[in-house]
Amino acid sequence: MPGKSRELGRLGPGMLLMAGRGITGFELWRAASGTGADLLWRVRKNIVLPVLEAFDDGSCLSEIVAAGDRERRDPVRFIEYTPRP
Repeated sequence: MPGKSRELGRLGPGMLLMAGRGITGFELWRAASGTGADLLWRVRKNIVLPVLEAFDDGSCLSEIVAAGDRERRDPVRFIEYTPRP
């Protein structure tokens, strides 16, 4: 993640980091979430997020898993949406 650590170092609690579909990955997520900032990331539609719990507001609890190490997991809360053309 060279080059990204400097940008992540500017993040902190009370900030929101938004990322597009091409900027994903477990290590980057973990580094960004470690800053205390809130994360809003869009992921490709082929990413599987198992629903561990569904909430009344339409969001769901899931987890992301590190590639190559199924023991490394982080909880995430997500919503599904379909962008309008």
